[in-house]
Amino acid sequence: MKNQLILILVFLFAVVAKSNGEQKKIPTKSIFFKNQNHTQSHASKSFFKSGSHQWLRIATYNTSPDNLDTFSIQKFSYNNNATLRQTVESRPLSTGKFVDYSLTSYTYDVAGNLTVTLVQNYDSINHNLINASKDSSVYDTHNNQIYTSSSIWVSGVWKLSGVSKNIYSYDSKGKTTKIIYQNADTTGPFINNFRDDFFWNASGATLDSAVEYMPDSVNNNKWILQDRGINIILLNGDINKVLAATIQADSGGVWKDLSRITATYNGLGNPLTSLTENYSNGLWVATDKEIYKYNSHNDATLTEIDTYSDSLKSFEITFASADSLQYDANGNLITDQQYFFFSGDTSWEQSNKLVHQYQDFSAIKNELADNFNIILYPNPCTDHIMIINKNPDADLKITLYDVAGKQVFTMQNKESVPISVPTAFLPKGIYNLVLMNGNQVLSSKIVKE
Repeated sequence: MKNQLILILVFLFAVVAKSNGEQKKIPTKSIFFKNQNHTQSHASKSFFKSGSHQWLRIATYNTSPDNLDTFSIQKFSYNNNATLRQTVESRPLSTGKFVDYSLTSYTYDVAGNLTVTLVQNYDSINHNLINASKDSSVYDTHNNQIYTSSSIWVSGVWKLSGVSKNIYSYDSKGKTTKIIYQNADTTGPFINNFRDDFFWNASGATLDSAVEYMPDSVNNNKWILQDRGINIILLNGDINKVLAATIQADSGGVWKDLSRITATYNGLGNPLTSLTENYSNGLWVATDKEIYKYNSHNDATLTEIDTYSDSLKSFEITFASADSLQYDANGNLITDQQYFFFSGDTSWEQSNKLVHQYQDFSAIKNELADNFNIILYPNPCTDHIMIINKNPDADLKITLYDVAGKQVFTMQNKESVPISVPTAFLPKGIYNLVLMNGNQVLSSKIVKE
């Protein structure tokens, strides 16, 4: 059914962090129960742990061997309270120069809830605005999202594309007892989409059951009983951490088992496993399993999703995907190696690998920055050197020489945009990078690893 299991999945995975100094996770759907003691989902870990102006290079490699497919540069800027204010993404042209093609801005209310996300996309030639989109949200006093609207920018005019509304009810202890989900197009009124009712025990510490209703196809204000969650076991009474729950469907007034979830968590409350099973012909049959592993800092190092055959006679994986994650000493994500597995294969196959390289330019102090107002990184390098010319009037000639004095690369740059100097084709060793700005000449040693 369309919305079966949604309330349990929401409990497990709809979490938003307000942790110290970390980039705030940007919600992609309604955020439920923000008043219920949340912890951050480490499976979707933020890039940065510090609130400062930083650059991130994201390189995507295709299947093994490691062949560079695409890469982009992102610049993150933060508010004084370390929440993310703006992201600028740039991509390289064939000349090696970078152009900004996407700018995303974020606005928050006084409670730290994300209220506006504005995305603007530009062409790579004239830097004209091509399109834009805007999502706006309103929250209640419990910090739950109660209204969202989406707009698109068309020919210089903002047009509303859709709105949604969540109506919350609470008991005297502040526990959520009912949510009605509604949506509307650009012209019509709000219509009911579905409704969840929550029943707590007398102490309010645990959830006894959760029931879902769908609107009648003829009378939208009439609710039809649909599914319910029973046998709900919570971790330490936290509604976002379901250890077990069974979903039942209403069949002519009789409840019939439909599916169930069982999950485990580590001592810090982060998920380790989550198993989904469907009930068929008197048997519980596994359909999906999620597996998570963490390092000593509680950063996720493995996320795996297995999909099983629906045959009652077998318990084999038909498809699986996994992400193997590595972090630097500061806890920032540096590599994400992705794998997949098909039924009949004997081993995991590599797919894409994402490589993250970070730089906080506010901390860079070197001869290039002092003389040319230029930033150079990384050094040592592997497949590229990034040169950021912060002087808008500079006419910069860039030349790279090997130890024998042979020129191996040269280019001219007259714009204050990031430049990528390719080095993947070079043998490992030491090279001399020469920068000429008019009559000024400066050289810097480069190590290719």
